[in-house]
Amino acid sequence: MKPLRIKGLAFQDGSLHCCGTLTSRTMPEFFEDLRTLNPSLFDLLEWRADYLDPGEIPMADAIGKGLLAIGQEFPNMPLIFTFRRTEEGGQSDLSPQEILTLQKAAGESGLVDLLDVELALLEPDSPLSGAYAELLEKLKMTEVKLLLSWHDFQETPPVEYLCARFQEARMRGAHMAKIAVKANTREEAERLLTASARCAEMLDIPHIALAMGEEGAYTRYARGRSQSCITFAAVTSASAPGQLDADTLREKLKNGI
Repeated sequence: MKPLRIKGLAFQDGSLHCCGTLTSRTMPEFFEDLRTLNPSLFDLLEWRADYLDPGEIPMADAIGKGLLAIGQEFPNMPLIFTFRRTEEGGQSDLSPQEILTLQKAAGESGLVDLLDVELALLEPDSPLSGAYAELLEKLKMTEVKLLLSWHDFQETPPVEYLCARFQEARMRGAHMAKIAVKANTREEAERLLTASARCAEMLDIPHIALAMGEEGAYTRYARGRSQSCITFAAVTSASAPGQLDADTLREKLKNGI
């Protein structure tokens, strides 16, 4: 596959770039997290904006200020913007339509490099599938890349099913595809790594494959086995079960498993 290059960083099979995930709960906490963030620990950043309670500030204004601040503090680091629905682990009670409006604004801001959109929202039975199709068309006229994601918080489905989800993401226009599943056993975690290896052979876009939970934690740093282009570490608090802090993740990536 041809690497996806963003701000000088090449995303390709097995690159396992370390992404710092911001999960700030308030705007003061957000700015403090930015102030204390050590950029040498991360290759790129993700803002999980669904964690944010902006208080009296409208959410759209808070996100606009936040994106501008990230761009000013870390102009050379690629940024993923994520606003997750509760159905897929999100922390906000905003409606799907409100989330779509925020995603549109983020995509049009010129301050986001990768926009995370849940694959389920593009399915034919999704009430917003048409609106998201329009958003994706608009993104094609910008430099923003599309990251389509899919989650299973209960188990790890069969390899064939996981590969089908990756292929569907590619078919729907993803520049990068992400799957995160719950691994209840070592066997399930190995199943995810098998799917990652298989998808590296058949996909022409980079992908992310992560297993949540204690049994799957090692899939986040299985260099040489995982073909993920990105792995995630907490800037302050974890955004997913089994997510490690940056120092621990860096050490494990260096030492292998």
